[in-house]
Amino acid sequence: MLNVSIRLFCLLQYEKIGPLTAEDVQCPICWSILIEPVSLPCKHSLCLACFRKHVEETSLQCPCCRMRLSVWSRKAIRTNNLVNEKFWERIKKEVNFTIYSDFNLCY
Repeated sequence: MLNVSIRLFCLLQYEKIGPLTAEDVQCPICWSILIEPVSLPCKHSLCLACFRKHVEETSLQCPCCRMRLSVWSRKAIRTNNLVNEKFWERIKKEVNFTIYSDFNLCY
């Protein structure tokens, strides 16, 4: 059941044209705002804290589509290139974080 709901919330957020919506900036694991988003090769995005926790607790697969991430994640970690800086800057620019103060931000 949880896997089905995670897959439903996986979006191609950083490629979206037009203003971001609340659904665009929601992590499919913790359902909070994407903080330091990690954009996976399969085009799904997770917040950095959830990505790290997911990698520690499970196999190296995308939690949304189960694409293997082992080679990609080792390379991204080694080159310190996990966070999608373009998408993170867009989130910080477009999202009014004060309206999300009731959310439990994932750090």
